Amino acid sequence: MRLRLDLVPVAAVALVAAALNSGCRELEAVTTPHLTVSPTALVFDSVAIGDAAQLELRFENTGEATLEVRGFDVDTNTGYVVFDEGQDDTFRVAPGEAEYRTFTYQPLDPRQTSGVLRISTNDPDAAPMVLDIVTPTPAPRPIVIPAVLDFGVVGVNTTGEVSATVRNLGFAPLVICDAQLVGNVEFGSDIDAALAAATDAAVGHAVVSVFESGAGNDELVFTLTYSPSAPGQDSAELVIRYDSVGSLTSPCSEANIESVTYEVTGTAGTPLLGRDPCPLNFGERAIDVTHEESITLTNLGELDLELYDIRLDPSRSSPNFSLRDTPEVPLSLAPSDAASFTVTYRPDSLDAEAAVIEIEHSDAAGDRVISECRVAGVGSENDRPIAVAVGSVLQDSQNRRGEEIDWALPIQTLLLDGSGSYDPDGGAITDYFWDTVVAPDAALGGVGPSDLNPSPAYGQYFLPVSGRYQLCLTVTDDTGLSSEPDCVTVVVVPAEAISIELTWTNPDDPDESDETGADVDLHFVKMPNAWFDPVFDTFYANVAPNWSPETPSLDIDDTDGRGPETIQMDDPDQCTWYAVGVHYFRAINGTAWPTVKIYINGTLRDEIVNQPLESTDDFWDVARIHWPSQTVQRVNRLIPDFDSNEGIAPPVTDAMRASGLCDAF
Repeated sequence: MRLRLDLVPVAAVALVAAALNSGCRELEAVTTPHLTVSPTALVFDSVAIGDAAQLELRFENTGEATLEVRGFDVDTNTGYVVFDEGQDDTFRVAPGEAEYRTFTYQPLDPRQTSGVLRISTNDPDAAPMVLDIVTPTPAPRPIVIPAVLDFGVVGVNTTGEVSATVRNLGFAPLVICDAQLVGNVEFGSDIDAALAAATDAAVGHAVVSVFESGAGNDELVFTLTYSPSAPGQDSAELVIRYDSVGSLTSPCSEANIESVTYEVTGTAGTPLLGRDPCPLNFGERAIDVTHEESITLTNLGELDLELYDIRLDPSRSSPNFSLRDTPEVPLSLAPSDAASFTVTYRPDSLDAEAAVIEIEHSDAAGDRVISECRVAGVGSENDRPIAVAVGSVLQDSQNRRGEEIDWALPIQTLLLDGSGSYDPDGGAITDYFWDTVVAPDAALGGVGPSDLNPSPAYGQYFLPVSGRYQLCLTVTDDTGLSSEPDCVTVVVVPAEAISIELTWTNPDDPDESDETGADVDLHFVKMPNAWFDPVFDTFYANVAPNWSPETPSLDIDDTDGRGPETIQMDDPDQCTWYAVGVHYFRAINGTAWPTVKIYINGTLRDEIVNQPLESTDDFWDVARIHWPSQTVQRVNRLIPDFDSNEGIAPPVTDAMRASGLCDAF
């Protein structure tokens, strides 16, 4: 039956057209796969020849239809990159999913591998997909261990050795063409023998395989030597030439030879005995007087010096010379180290005399050798010089001088004058030495230079506390004779009505004379006021209060150990009690052991000793002083963890109440 188009209704034509349009839209919506590969090239790391490196590729389907991978074509110039066996080279990947495949690079010679990987798929946009294959060129990399070939100090005429190792940290065989030391002939090595032992007969050269590859020789060990003939610094160069591509078939062709150079250094040294002074000349020395000089032995060389003996040669030495305080031997002196001993000389006549000191020690080769030092002297009838010491007090308005001084007060300065010393023979006084022979424990330091006269004949000394001092002068003349000491004796007594001195010790303080130590504070309170009262307590924060009529003063405040601290008052009030206390302000080096001395009108009335203060803020209530009776009563009470902000007042004791003395309580 034929359909006449002219008889088809218009509506039917429209339906046919719609159907045709619908079929076109279905064709436009057809889905496809899309391959994304990462990484986008096969770039392999360096590996040693014979070893393998692997690289994993990720095959991801970012399309909307199933991706079909239909095979791989690895095309390289060497064939050293392959698709790993045991994996499927045809597989399907669903949309949004990924698969992984591994490729292996295993070089068998130093050639660089290059090429492409072709991937066949049903991805219409990748027919096929092509990835580049890139590999590094395997090459040797020689290093010498240690990197610094330094012998340090080697004794002259001895031989030092350094063991060295050549390793190959590259990725191709290290073919060593040759190696040699260039420069100073005092350096040597057995590297030629080491190369011969490592020579591969097929290659004709020493071959060092990649280190830790497990194949053949993976290091070359040899020894460097240094045999210096004279002191000084020496150097040479170790030059190793090798095949830069590691070729085993045509090794060491001129175009491929490269070299590495290492500096070889050493210092030729020797122990060198320095003797100062040597020779030793005593010159003229007084008969029947023992004279002393010191000789210092120093190692001036670069190697350790061994001392074996220090002695006088009896066949060449007068018995009037002797040695004292020689170091215990054997003794090793490192470079720049020193040791000293004393030479004594006691002439018994006017004759010239001599001695020879033999010093047995090591040389550069370690052998024992003897160095000598000659000593000379001559007896003299010269008399000893006479020391004349005189003292005065800087603050004394009367300018009194003498060897016995009883007018000094605490915290004054003693001036010392030795300018009257003389030599009965008419010689010059060349040395003045002041020595503190007697002093209270709280007096630190010795005699210092005078502020008024820079001559060494003068000195000055600070008198911090009451007590007895003795300072003695010894002088030496130009013949080396020393005087008998001459002394200045000082008795220091406070002049005030009331004087209080605090000192302390810290047994655990390694140096009580330095600027680091415990801080202990002295307190003096007018009762019935509180300790630490800002007006009526004399201490470091209130050093010169005015109590009307009293005007006490803290004259010395010590903050770094030992003391002293002193408080004085010359105008005590009538019918008044005063309290004395000690506060451990800062505990350093453990327990402090303070001592308090109380003077009344220059007389020591009481000394309260060694109340232990163990911790910061321990407080020692020491004593009470009454005026005008001049009574001193001990309290000796310890208050741990004292709080200075609580307004704690020194209590009225039973002894105070029972004393019958006038008071305000």
